[in-house]
Amino acid sequence: MSSKLSDGKSIGGKGRLTDRMIDLITTYYGNAIRQNKKCLSDMRKAVWAVYFHIRSSDEEPLHSFCPVGPNSWCKYQNQVVEGSVETFRHSNKLPVAVMDAIKPVFNDLSQPKLLQKCLGSKTQNNNESINSLIWKLCPKNLGCGRKIVDISTNEAIVIFNDGNQGRLKIMQLLGLTVGQFAHKFVTLVDVKRIQTAEVHFNLRTKEVRQAKRMQFKTTCKKLTEKEGTSYAFGEF
Repeated sequence: MSSKLSDGKSIGGKGRLTDRMIDLITTYYGNAIRQNKKCLSDMRKAVWAVYFHIRSSDEEPLHSFCPVGPNSWCKYQNQVVEGSVETFRHSNKLPVAVMDAIKPVFNDLSQPKLLQKCLGSKTQNNNESINSLIWKLCPKNLGCGRKIVDISTNEAIVIFNDGNQGRLKIMQLLGLTVGQFAHKFVTLVDVKRIQTAEVHFNLRTKEVRQAKRMQFKTTCKKLTEKEGTSYAFGEF
């Protein structure tokens, strides 16, 4: 006998956890991360807002976590502002039994330890970034001595904090004359470095979104596989 949820039905099928609904939840989750990249508590609240928003029904609206105001993505909160919430009807909702089944997934995806890594959204791990810069100036395969490593580390710190403009400051402190062409050159180098970083970031962001989407689908697939070989969409 195939496994059923608390309502006696399968997790998937019409009106339940379909691929379309998984994609929708994944999009909502990504938005919750990106729109709250500066505050961990707000980010976590936004993740759970997705869960309770989809769980909400006309009989039990659960929109207290959703952002309020006329510009909220939550249509229920929009109509609260307009004073017409009595006429609101829920769509894109999932049955309570399905929401109970996927709640552990949301619990995992809302862990502070995980969300902490998403703060800033557009920043690479600082330790990884400066390490990469050090080894670019002092490649490991060249077998450099300690003195060269120390110099490379100091220079990497300057570039990491102030860009290549920091090199000009060092030259000035050493009593060297820095001309306009030097300023133009380091400005171009810094602009190019930022542009390259943004390209790499966009590629990584796309990969992360795809990975999160696949992770969510995999988790839900495991739940679906518990239905046994007799399971088929739309049959429960």
